[in-house]
Amino acid sequence: MATSLKSDLLDCLSGSNVIVEGDERWPDAIKRWTGYQAKIPAAVVRVLNEEDVISAVSYAVKNQRPFVVRGGGHSNGFSTVDSPGIVIDLSGMKNVTVDVEKQVVVAQGGATMGDGVKGAGAVGMAVATGTCNEVGLVGATLGGGIGRFLGHLGYAADTVLSMRVVVVGNSGVARVVEASNEVNSDLLWGLRGSGHLFGVVVEATFRALPWSYDTWHSCLVFVPNNVRMVAEAVDKVHYRGGMQGRLVFCAPNKKPAVLLQLWYVGPPEEAASKFHPLLDLPSLKDHPLNFVGRRIPYLHLNDSSERICGYEGRKNLAAFGMNKMSAESCEVALKVYMDFLAQHPEAAQTHILTEFYSMDVAQELDTDGQRTSVPVELRQEVKYWVMPLAWYEDPALDKACADLNKDIQEAFLIQPDGKRLKRINNVSLDGSSSSHRSPNGSQGLPKGVFEWNIIVATTVQQPSPDVSKKSTRSWSHHEFNAVVLADNPAHVTPDHRSGPESEDIPPAMAMQAHPTDPEQAMISSHVASN
Repeated sequence: MATSLKSDLLDCLSGSNVIVEGDERWPDAIKRWTGYQAKIPAAVVRVLNEEDVISAVSYAVKNQRPFVVRGGGHSNGFSTVDSPGIVIDLSGMKNVTVDVEKQVVVAQGGATMGDGVKGAGAVGMAVATGTCNEVGLVGATLGGGIGRFLGHLGYAADTVLSMRVVVVGNSGVARVVEASNEVNSDLLWGLRGSGHLFGVVVEATFRALPWSYDTWHSCLVFVPNNVRMVAEAVDKVHYRGGMQGRLVFCAPNKKPAVLLQLWYVGPPEEAASKFHPLLDLPSLKDHPLNFVGRRIPYLHLNDSSERICGYEGRKNLAAFGMNKMSAESCEVALKVYMDFLAQHPEAAQTHILTEFYSMDVAQELDTDGQRTSVPVELRQEVKYWVMPLAWYEDPALDKACADLNKDIQEAFLIQPDGKRLKRINNVSLDGSSSSHRSPNGSQGLPKGVFEWNIIVATTVQQPSPDVSKKSTRSWSHHEFNAVVLADNPAHVTPDHRSGPESEDIPPAMAMQAHPTDPEQAMISSHVASN
């Protein structure tokens, strides 16, 4: 069966590699950021060019094989699909080119954050990326894209000028279309923030920024008993421009601690005065992890995340946004974390991360939802992103770690007066759609019209009947997260619903994700040709 599949795929590809179980390269081909919820496909197709992406998608459509697209390989369990499905691996398409005069970066679909940083930084430019070099640049952007330059450029989706996307025509044969402000602007709108299900993005053009500054970075370490003091101080600061930070619950050497990490993306000499209320806190100055004022060259901006972003172990990452953080809720969340470590010391690599950025630019860029499909709440309401990251080796801990992520969420959201904060996100912890709705949902599309056929995603096990239809009305952000773009009727089967556990986690978080790269591979198609 595998031999026949490999032969059939090779017959329709120009030079791409088709890898099946038993091949020497198989272990490397199915390597991913986490072993959690891992799936084993029938084959991995490492495409080398746009034409082979078209051929691979057409083959999957014709033979009704589910497929997913691999960008950085960082998704939380859905970067692969079970047999008889296939993975279309874009890692052979990683070119990044920079036009300094026009201030644009053009990246192929398989380029990672690290590729983007390296390409732009080599010529004195910067591009909006997340905080993990290994995460897919395009995949993260499709979910919004949070990163170090959020305070200067907004979400990564805000910087997208155009994309080339493989979609499927009425004949069941794939083709490439351009999406820009001039052509297929409705498609571009959907791709910029809610785009994982709309097609295979083979190329994206981003607006870039001339950049010459090192990034100022500090890490303050506190004993757990000081968590309320630290949380109160963090919440009093208004983060502007290049100011950003992260509150971390972790256990270096299996000893719980609270870390306050700070970054300033701008002239380093400005940083200390902007962060002085936090730098004045009584941190453990003799702790080996405590330091103030290190400078990071742009080309090495994400290097410190290499271990947490590396491809090893089982990691279950969740993420959600909230508009405020109480000191009491932080204290409760820390206790939940410490109780978990006491019960499961073998999972001591587990972290609870709460990130905060300057949101001023993101709030101003798209106030009416006409430019991108990033939900208004993710611009106007989110102040903190909470990301529980359970990190362990033993599959027997899967349930306990999944429960930890949910318990951490409740600890942060339940307030001292018993009221519950709204969890701001596009997806829920169980992978289903959240109750979140964008207030401008029906008015968000340019001209209020989406002129492509849209179909509802279904599961591989229970494909739904064809429900496509030509749309002449607006679609809400929530609906966009549940559909796949094609210009013909089809059945689509995601190997996993997009969820915060996903690499590129909440759609808008792909940043950090986690940081999770909700990677491109969120389309998983089982398309019936007509």
